[in-house]
Amino acid sequence: MVYKKRVVIENIIDIRTYGSARFIVFNIYTIITYVDRLRYLFAFQKNNDIFTSMKPTRLEAFSDGVIAIIITIMVLEIKLPHEPTLYALLEQIPIFISYLLSFVWVGIYWNNHHHLFHVATKVTPKIMWSNLNLLFWMSLMSFVTGWLGENHREVAPMLVYVFISIACGIAYTILEKSIKATLIDNKKALTAISSNRVKIISSMLLNIIAFGFAFVDTYISYILLILISIMWIIPSKQIESLAENNNY
Repeated sequence: MVYKKRVVIENIIDIRTYGSARFIVFNIYTIITYVDRLRYLFAFQKNNDIFTSMKPTRLEAFSDGVIAIIITIMVLEIKLPHEPTLYALLEQIPIFISYLLSFVWVGIYWNNHHHLFHVATKVTPKIMWSNLNLLFWMSLMSFVTGWLGENHREVAPMLVYVFISIACGIAYTILEKSIKATLIDNKKALTAISSNRVKIISSMLLNIIAFGFAFVDTYISYILLILISIMWIIPSKQIESLAENNNY
């Protein structure tokens, strides 16, 4: 009997260790990638020719790779049902909803990030740092998504989720400002990027309200986060048109 209990405990530890190891490996990979990019910055940031020759598409491709990994890690948080019944499948609904919400959020950032970098004409150290800052906060979505899914009625997971959502919004705004700084002489591009200003302010206010309502009812916070997602599903028409026509 003691032996059986020991085997069960060891199996539980193995499962938890596997899940933790998967998250740790992803973060180690992300940190190594960041360090490599930062080393590149420190080594060449005094040489303006390096950044003049670097095209925005290269930085966009790097970001696409990181975002793809984030989505992959998120879907791995959805566990297989332990029983072949519909009831067991229904128990996974909260985790699936949190995954779906995060998937939409990451997709929105990827979509807007794509159009934003098609407006950018060059890469500067400030743009690289701002982009890494955004990717850092987005990478935390994979962790908090699983936590919120398994504890969807608890206050703490929702608070952390909304906090990361706010941090991602601030990071994206910083990235926008960094790109705008390189387009001072291009009024058309500046106007297009600034067209998101109302949505940025509105979504930030809704995030703050969602943070407060997490103490009252997490479902209200869910609804507010969904409203923010709906606001951002369609990118700015001005940026989209400018990027597609390259008319700047």
